[in-house]
Amino acid sequence: MRGILSAFFMGVLISSFAQKGQIAGTVTDAKSEEALIGVTILIEGTTNGATTDLNGKYLIKDLNPGSYNLTASYVGYESKTAYNVVVKTGGNPDVNFQLSEAVEELEGVTVTANPFEKSLETPLSIQKLSQEEVATYPGGNNDIAKVVQSLPGVSGSVGGFRNDVIIRGGAPNENVYYLDGIEIPNINHFATQGSAGGPVGLLNVSFFEGVTLSTSAFESQYDNVLSGVLQFDQRNGNDQRLKTNIRVSGSESALTMEGPLFKGEKEAANTTFIASVRRSYLQFLFKLIDLPFLPDYWDYQYKISHKFSKYDELIVTGVGSIDDLTINAPDNFNAEQQATLDQIPIIQQRTFTSGVSWKHRFKDFSGYTQTTLSTNILQNRFERYENNVDQSGLYFSNDSREWETKLRHNYTRFVGDWTLNAGGTMQLADYSNVTTDLVNDFQFDTGYSMVKYGVNGQASRDFLNGRMSFSAGLRVDGNSFTDSGNEIWKTLSPRISGSYKLDEAQKWSLNASLGRYYKLPPYTVLGFTDSVGTFANKRAEYIQSDHAVLGLEYLLSKSARFSVEGFYKKYNNYPVSLVDSVSLANLGGGFEVLGNVPINSVGLGRTYGVEFLLQQK
Repeated sequence: MRGILSAFFMGVLISSFAQKGQIAGTVTDAKSEEALIGVTILIEGTTNGATTDLNGKYLIKDLNPGSYNLTASYVGYESKTAYNVVVKTGGNPDVNFQLSEAVEELEGVTVTANPFEKSLETPLSIQKLSQEEVATYPGGNNDIAKVVQSLPGVSGSVGGFRNDVIIRGGAPNENVYYLDGIEIPNINHFATQGSAGGPVGLLNVSFFEGVTLSTSAFESQYDNVLSGVLQFDQRNGNDQRLKTNIRVSGSESALTMEGPLFKGEKEAANTTFIASVRRSYLQFLFKLIDLPFLPDYWDYQYKISHKFSKYDELIVTGVGSIDDLTINAPDNFNAEQQATLDQIPIIQQRTFTSGVSWKHRFKDFSGYTQTTLSTNILQNRFERYENNVDQSGLYFSNDSREWETKLRHNYTRFVGDWTLNAGGTMQLADYSNVTTDLVNDFQFDTGYSMVKYGVNGQASRDFLNGRMSFSAGLRVDGNSFTDSGNEIWKTLSPRISGSYKLDEAQKWSLNASLGRYYKLPPYTVLGFTDSVGTFANKRAEYIQSDHAVLGLEYLLSKSARFSVEGFYKKYNNYPVSLVDSVSLANLGGGFEVLGNVPINSVGLGRTYGVEFLLQQK
């Protein structure tokens, strides 16, 4: 018996020593995205590392589980560090680097990049989070909206029970969201139609390679944005073997699979996939503890990537949800529960977004084009009953659908020190709504289709050996539905931004931006009809917002910074309800449908403030 136990514990000990992990990834040029050969990747504080191969790939094996800092360095390029890379025995996502060319090459001197990445177009009001930062963010709970709400200038709804992303005093629906360059209308379950937000995040954060939030100085390629642009860059699936992950939390369970497709005998596949499905069990928990409402949701997310060559890549990606909110009759009623039962609506909501993106890099790596085609559907049914428990005595119902098909094309060219960008968008939108309100003796059945379009251009460059940068852009938008929709001179939206490093060590930076941005009111507003079936809001104007931002940044070390930014935002043409004279900027924080009222585009507003940030990587 003693021998058996000894053999058992010896096996466990040997197994524990065998449980090693690894770090793999790819290193590319930040501008051209060309693979870099011979880049040195080192684990900080050690001599353990690797060198990239002919495809820019590297692999560091036999690592003990834990957290590491990883530095990539290359002659003629600024070195870059990935912080807090977590190594697990079961495998972890690739850690990829994009290195920028050093402006001045000094023999024997390693040039270190600013770890807080910015672009020429957006030198301030920007936050970039790595996959490690998103996954380990305190209070994030695998919900990207909660992570974003903790950033400077961002807040959630009053009470904290929703995932509204409110940026610099704006409204929840003033932001746009992009998943690998494909626009998605919302990032939450049980979304408020006509606005944004909801109680639970929709996106699976394990897909993310990085997240970028811009709160001003928006690039001209983005339309319909007044307050913020959130870009989600998804990683590719594993190109060598199939991997499966099952996660169980306090509110949901998730299954994620990734791996190669059509790999054959090759060491690494050209086609990879990553896909997940999540299921909530909040409804079971809420029923167990006798709460009066039962939220039930599913969601799915996927990405398929195929590399035709080092110049061409095709991505197919999508995300969707099935949301149902029903009522539970508690065993022991009290006044508060009865009030909740009377107020909560019955909700059935379905969302679907799918798109394809083709990126072509020029063979001399002097630029690239990106073309995306996508479609998204929101089906929303919203009901109230005199008796919500058994769903009898219907007195309000809203059944609506939004369907968008979008085509985007962007062209980027590097000409000397200049980065030039031009592009265009074309969207076909279809909206329908049947609303019955027996309390106010009101009913309408409406629907319309429209075309939205826009063109954009931007030019950016560095000066004075990288100490100064400047960018200028212009955008115009139009549509076929509103009375002034084709008067595109009304939506001329210029923007400029710049940055200047105040000292030779380039630790102090002065940054500034000015811009004018436009957004079309929600489909719910444009589709409202009066008692005789006439579209009451066709005179609606594009909402206008002017931004002015000034900031100062100081690099405390290679991994820490302090910054202060002052901002001023001025609004014009905001929709104001003719029913109660309330601006729609002050609505959209609940579960009601926003915008089913007659409006006038006369709202004015302004927000201003100062943000302080101390950040340690």
